[in-house]
Amino acid sequence: MPTMTKKTTTTMVMMMILLMMMKKKKKKKKKKKKKKKKKKKKKKKKKKILGAWIHEIFGTFVKILGNKSTSNKNI
Repeated sequence: MPTMTKKTTTTMVMMMILLMMMKKKKKKKKKKKKKKKKKKKKKKKKKKILGAWIHEIFGTFVKILGNKSTSNKNI
């Protein structure tokens, strides 16, 4: 009988550890999701700015190429 009680106690301890790990993981996941959302917002802003810069640069290049030659059809 004492061996059985030892097994049950070890299983209970393992279950408690697993529950604690699951709780910790859930909390961490929630925090990570919040951080990811913030990062995504920042990235979107950066992308918009980069997109505007790229459009401006391409526009100037197309204008220069258009003035020099009619190679803007390929671009």
